[in-house]
Amino acid sequence: MSTPRQRRAEQIGDWGAQRPDLDPELMGIRAALLAISARLGRDIHRLARTVGLSGSELRVLFTLRRVGAPYELRPTDLFEALIVPSGTMTRQIDRLERMDMVVRTDDPDDRRGAIVRLTERGLRVADDTMTVAVRDSPVSAATERIPPAERTQLNRLLLELLRNIDELDADTPPKMEY
Repeated sequence: MSTPRQRRAEQIGDWGAQRPDLDPELMGIRAALLAISARLGRDIHRLARTVGLSGSELRVLFTLRRVGAPYELRPTDLFEALIVPSGTMTRQIDRLERMDMVVRTDDPDDRRGAIVRLTERGLRVADDTMTVAVRDSPVSAATERIPPAERTQLNRLLLELLRNIDELDADTPPKMEY
């Protein structure tokens, strides 16, 4: 029985054999990032279920909490921050509002707009679940095994990668002709 690391190496090797024109190191980085993303997604969904939310709804609470008091944003700011369609964001806000996690108020700067604000309950849930996510998740535990200086370097490299992706406008898929 092979380990996950061995399977990933085999998969990269397979791609290297099939597509020797592509950089295997880039393929390895992409594969590792996809695997980490999947683990983070499972981690957040598992945590969200413990408080009766979906992972996406918990991310809304985290986003509102992250901006600081009074823990509020316009719906547009939320869907742009979380990279989801506006209709999806509306449904998530509606559900969170029914659960007394957020409240909508009129936007004082835009008569047609609204502001979404964390309630006391939403703030408590955001803080409690973020504490568990950072202190007790398998992803955090695995990251803590990396020596502090290397974690700092990893953080710097990931931020640099994200900046480069933003500069290259990664949301725009390349045009492909068949």
